[in-house]
Amino acid sequence: MDDAELERVRAHLGTVLATLAARIGAVADAGPGWWIGLTGGVAPELNLALLTTPDVETLDGTLAIVEDAGLAALVLLAGPGRGLADRLGSPWATLPAVAVMTRDLTTGPRDAPDRRVRQAGPADAEVVADLVAAAHSLTADDTAITVAAALPGGVVRAWLLEEDGLAVSAVVSGHLDDAVSLWALSTPPAFAGRGYGRALLAGVLAQSRADGARLGMLAATPAGVPLYEASGWRIVEEWDLVTNAGSAPPLG
Repeated sequence: MDDAELERVRAHLGTVLATLAARIGAVADAGPGWWIGLTGGVAPELNLALLTTPDVETLDGTLAIVEDAGLAALVLLAGPGRGLADRLGSPWATLPAVAVMTRDLTTGPRDAPDRRVRQAGPADAEVVADLVAAAHSLTADDTAITVAAALPGGVVRAWLLEEDGLAVSAVVSGHLDDAVSLWALSTPPAFAGRGYGRALLAGVLAQSRADGARLGMLAATPAGVPLYEASGWRIVEEWDLVTNAGSAPPLG
């Protein structure tokens, strides 16, 4: 992936987060080599900033925004920005890096539509929030923040997989131009190990491709990388993670 395409991936994820933040009246801003989106949630993974520049002043400004907001957050360091990790002192601590992955939706095996997968609407907000909370050990209040920004046909959307009328897996997606990003794949432990997550992703990608998406994007933890690689995803870069919280659940 060339530099222009890589920058497109970074900017896409920031724009999706900014759309979410704007919808709920939260903080979102961006500039050359950085973006920030603070939803106001208690969980740090709901308050994100990305720096791709080694500029120390940009780092200091970003940290000041987080501090002023009084929130636990994740700061993602990519490309030249990864060199800033050594300049972060207490209370910032390093977490395992995440792999940013993409998939060309125009080539390779076609994901089959799945009748169990459907886009969630306003009436499903509580169901989606409960699934995300159960899968990622979050509070329902925090997950409700994300779901509140999801609208059918909008930039941010939510999806459900239902088995015999019971919702068992959920995911949030971001749609911009001809790209789709996947966020917070959520299959609670009670429903794990049955292939629901893989089926949900395939169904969402099939519908997204039918809507014109040509590129898929996501951020995966080390544990999730083999699952995605088996489905045709490839790593395009790694992001270092730092947080001012004691710990944080994974992004994906």
